[in-house]
Parts: sequence; C-alpha cells; structure tokens
Amino acid sequence: ELVAGVAHELNTPIGIGITASSHMTDQNIKTEEMLDSGCLTKSELKKYMTHMNESSTLIQTSLMEAAKLIESFKHVARDQTSEERQEFYIYKLIEEVYYSLDKNYKRSEHKLHVNCSHDLSIDSFPSSFSQVFFHLIKNSLVHAFGLSQVGEIFCNAYSEGNDLILLYEDNGKGMPEEQIGRVFDPFFSTSRTEGNTGLGGTIIHNIVTQSLKGTIECT
Repeated sequence: ELVAGVAHELNTPIGIGITASSHMTDQNIKTEEMLDSGCLTKSELKKYMTHMNESSTLIQTSLMEAAKLIESFKHVARDQTSEERQEFYIYKLIEEVYYSLDKNYKRSEHKLHVNCSHDLSIDSFPSSFSQVFFHLIKNSLVHAFGLSQVGEIFCNAYSEGNDLILLYEDNGKGMPEEQIGRVFDPFFSTSRTEGNTGLGGTIIHNIVTQSLKGTIECT
C-alpha cells in the first residue's frame, strides 16, 4: 500500500514537470525557427519569455513537491536505530522539539505542558524520539486547532518498570471513529489539499514499533 501510494503521489508532480518541459522544448524550437527566418518580433520574444517563466516555475514547484514526498518516504524507511544510543532527558528533548518547529506550524499563543520529572532520563535513540514528538506536535498544530483557538498540548511521561510510558494529548477538535482507525495508515490525511502528505502517522508508528520496540495506540 505504501509503495503504491508513493508511486501515485509522485506521478502527479513528475507528470506536470514532464508536460511543462515538453512545452518548453516546443517553444524553443518554434522560437529558434522564427529567429533563423528573421520573423522573430519583439512581441513574439516577450511571449516566448513569458512561456519560459511560467513553465520553469511550474517545473520547479513540481520538483519541490516530489522532493518533499521523497523526503517523507525516506523518514518512513529509515533505520532509526543506526544512530548511536545515548542517555538523554525526556523533558528537555520534548521542549527542544517544540521550540525548533517552524513558525509556520505554530503560533506563540499555543501552550505546551510537559508533565514529567526533569531528571527522567533514558538510554535510547534521541533522534527517533525527536521524530515521534515532531510529528505528534505538528499534527496537533496543523489539524487539531481552529484558527481562532488557543490550543493546549499535554505530554506526560513516566517510568513503569523497564518501560517508558508516554501520554500525548491536545484539547483540539478530535477525530471521528473512522479516522482514528486509519491514523497510522500511509498517506491518510484530512487535509491533503493543504499540502500534507499523510505520512506523519506512519512514521510515528514505524519508529515506535520497529526502532524502539514499543507499542502505540490512538484514542
């Protein structure tokens, strides 16, 4: 399903890029013929330049979209455990992830509440945990809160035997039952038209269950 989804998603921007580049080639041939025959007027040259600018912009936009999809796909496939294990503090890591988020994803009015001991540390893979929290928090900021809502995010962490228990929640609009069942599916998104790839949930699930050998559920 994931491979088929990647192929489908990449087909659109690459197809647009091919069409635009073909149009540029046709325009180049046509303009060169006019130049050789001495028929190239100033207005035709301006029209040609307009076509080139429009086509090059379209190609650049399409390639950037394809690159964005490929980067998301790489995060799904990446072996997170290839990084070096080290001891780190959960509280500090969560705060660092939140404050490193692009300003386009958050407004300063939103509040993050991290409820765990400041000295709670684990020996694991910090990059993997950062990826998980990045996509969880981004999901809340992008999907949960309305434009006029000041949202709150709660991260609770504590140890239970040899396990680390993480409880993540926000006070946003929530999801209907049918969406909860698909939240970790590849390319599932409720805002595809806004440029979201729908791979965040898949990345979270893969890291937690495969790299960190944990379990995860959404309610």
